[in-house]
Amino acid sequence: MKKNARSYFILGALIAFLLILPLSKVKKIRSGMITLFSPLNHYLFSKKADEREMQLHALSLENNRLRVQNEILKEMVSSEDALHEKEMIFANVIFREPASWSSVVWVNAGQNKGIKEKSPVLIGSALIGMIDYVGNKKSRVRLLTDSSLPLSVRAKRDGVYLSKGELYGSNQPLWRSRGQKLKGVGFNYDYADEKGPAQELEKAFLQVGDLLVTTGYDGIFPEDLVVGYVTQAAPLKEGAISYEIEAKLVAGNLDDVKMVNIISPILDPS
Repeated sequence: MKKNARSYFILGALIAFLLILPLSKVKKIRSGMITLFSPLNHYLFSKKADEREMQLHALSLENNRLRVQNEILKEMVSSEDALHEKEMIFANVIFREPASWSSVVWVNAGQNKGIKEKSPVLIGSALIGMIDYVGNKKSRVRLLTDSSLPLSVRAKRDGVYLSKGELYGSNQPLWRSRGQKLKGVGFNYDYADEKGPAQELEKAFLQVGDLLVTTGYDGIFPEDLVVGYVTQAAPLKEGAISYEIEAKLVAGNLDDVKMVNIISPILDPS
């Protein structure tokens, strides 16, 4: 009780002291207190502003992720409808050599199942590679993550066709695998085609999340098969006529692929 009484006495004395002070003195004290605490106020305001900026950035990333997912789902549905018209053979992965982990896998279907060379290989309706060797009861799949299999692609955003270029893999063994990124080169829209008019390089620049589909120009893969999506677009260089990108496969990481779908090649080698 004595301690509380002492606190109330000190508080009352302080209030009384402020009441009897001239107004000019009170203003000086108030100004000093504001100056004293202004760094703290500035820190708290800046912290709240940073938190708001981080929240807005997180929302932007989430919105972009949802947009990408929605674009992929729409394109996958469209691809599945087109693939229903094609003969499809299902096969299981039976072997994978660690030294060529990102290059090839072997599957348990060959001539006995009617498999032919240059047949596109998919997971669901997403392209992952091509048959490059056919045995009697097994075949070898050359994966898109292999640098020796260039792929002609173009981007789509909200159903509109954009720049086109080529994708390459990296040929990494299992112990040096780095997430299976694909590198895209030569992207531009310099010439008009059946998908739209030519565009200036700046206007044809791709964005993170743009979907990548096959063009059909390589004579191996039919057009509009879902391949991947843009994860990074390199800044335009002065005087450049194209630009580079990085991408990931819609099918996801191929390290754990167990089953694939194989469709007929565009040109029957037999």
